[in-house]
Amino acid sequence: MNRTNEAAIEHLLHRAGKAHGEYEETTLGGVYDEAWPAWYAQWLLDHGFALLVARPVVLDMLSEMLADLNAAHRATDGSPSWPAFYAEGLAHRLG
Repeated sequence: MNRTNEAAIEHLLHRAGKAHGEYEETTLGGVYDEAWPAWYAQWLLDHGFALLVARPVVLDMLSEMLADLNAAHRATDGSPSWPAFYAEGLAHRLG
């Protein structure tokens, strides 16, 4: 996968983060979304994620990858940002 696609994935993740924040605030009434990986996976697939990767992606697989990347990112010092970290991880796994 090329750097352009990775940057596009990072941008899509950033947009998903904003949309999810709104979802938690408005739909969930400010409650933390325990099922966030599935929400993000669905949002990403609905917004063109599959066009950016080299192989087919299904909801459950993407949701699991997001949860794994979250755990890995939490074990770091927070650098790079989560969208950049996830984008690199997803590009590596799916590229």
